[in-house]
Amino acid sequence: IVCNYLGSTWIESIGYGTPTICFFDDKIYKFRDSMLGVIEEMLHVGILHTSAKSAAIFASKISNDPYGWWQSDDVEIVRKVLHDNWGGFGEDWKNEWQQELTTFSN
Repeated sequence: IVCNYLGSTWIESIGYGTPTICFFDDKIYKFRDSMLGVIEEMLHVGILHTSAKSAAIFASKISNDPYGWWQSDDVEIVRKVLHDNWGGFGEDWKNEWQQELTTFSN
């Protein structure tokens, strides 16, 4: 999956274990200090890109074996950090997200 902004689609696809690349405008997005390390690592391993051109070149590079890239040790480590600390992916994350998204209070 290739996404052109940091919305729910890219984080959901990561949660499902789908090879995911996302490009975003780094002049628009500002990250919390606590996220900077994992953002840098996602940029380093190719999950995140700061331009469409960079994402396209990278996608072309891994196109013969996207799961090989996705399951590489470096990407697995970054995905685990994201998953465990910021992804909201507990053991029952799908149901928790559904509950959160469908429960409204006044």
